[in-house]
Amino acid sequence: MADRSDVLLQVLHMGGAADRALAAEQVNGLTTILGIAERDLAELVGRLQDDELISVRWGGELRLTEKGSARALGKTDAQAAVSIRDIGAGANVNINSPNAVVGDGAMRIEMASPEIVARSIAALREAGQALAGPQQDTATALADGVEDAVSAAKQPQRDPEALKGKLARVKGLVGDLSEIADQGGKLWPALAGVKTVLGPVARAIGIPWPF
Repeated sequence: MADRSDVLLQVLHMGGAADRALAAEQVNGLTTILGIAERDLAELVGRLQDDELISVRWGGELRLTEKGSARALGKTDAQAAVSIRDIGAGANVNINSPNAVVGDGAMRIEMASPEIVARSIAALREAGQALAGPQQDTATALADGVEDAVSAAKQPQRDPEALKGKLARVKGLVGDLSEIADQGGKLWPALAGVKTVLGPVARAIGIPWPF
């Protein structure tokens, strides 16, 4: 299992902390994704700050440093960030499978832990309940789409084009909700969790991620 500091860096990176400062409310919301108490999150943030991986401004705004971004990218790249063109002809890409290497050129793709997957989907469904009308429907469709994509990605053999279609749909739904997620509340950490969960799979089949 990945170190919690590395997981936090990956979620912050997927949530856009390399490009802009995140409010304290947004960062604190990540406790639901990580499954830890606020005091434990504060300790993690303190350690990352001491290691110069993040910077914290007056008022609690947080941003990844260049060193932190490199660490986050290095972790995800080492785990999974490969392009479909890097996978040899005739290979079946197996994800989190004991038989991960199947056929010439196949390679293993490491997904987020099942706990992170479950918490991200649960957080998305909970955040969706606070929305109304079409936005609530979009959040529900996104949660269903994430579950569908994760299930498809875990199959021993799959159609890469079908999986690409599932992830493209998820990406579109995330885009539909991103504007209201930036306004605060529980939706932002849920979307950051979703991006973290599906990022390795998306990059492996050639979909730009994060976005």
